[in-house]
Amino acid sequence: PKEEVQALYDAVAATIAEVRASAKGGPVTELKSLAMLTRIAAEEYDAAFEAQKMVNLKEYQDSWGFFSVVKVRADSLADNEDEAVATAARKIIDFATEADRPTARSTAPASS
Repeated sequence: PKEEVQALYDAVAATIAEVRASAKGGPVTELKSLAMLTRIAAEEYDAAFEAQKMVNLKEYQDSWGFFSVVKVRADSLADNEDEAVATAARKIIDFATEADRPTARSTAPASS
């Protein structure tokens, strides 16, 4: 039922918020982790293609998911009172958004 799923989701979201609040390093550390996740997303994206054709849908989906998380988390930092943090977050959002746009590479799976 919808109410049970919502309650479970709310509990998970509250736990994540608690962990983030208690994590050492604050927004600067979070930005560093987003930069690392962006690199991983780029590697996954690169592994998804060969000769401009998609050869590994799983890697492409992993990349898309990582970029999606990066954008959501960076968006939460884009209005930070520390202008350096906010600027870095906006740059990460711009990069992740650009990386998520279709490119010259074909998203059609390569024929075997």
